Amino acid sequence: MQEDYDHYDAVLKNLVTADWQKASKVIHTHLTKAKHTTGDAYLLWRLKLMIAQEQFDVQGTVGKMKE
Repeated sequence: MQEDYDHYDAVLKNLVTADWQKASKVIHTHLTKAKHTTGDAYLLWRLKLMIAQEQFDVQGTVGKMKE
């Protein structure tokens, strides 16, 4: 089934907490709880776009999933 490119954004936003956490933790939580999901690279790409739109604060560099 095909969805809009921002289909997972609301779910990802709900998984981001006030505490600092790596993108890999947010993505892992989503992958383990969601019934229907996509690949981790796509979710990382969406997180990076939301960071570029200043929806989240970032500590460190935005690069790989473990950073």
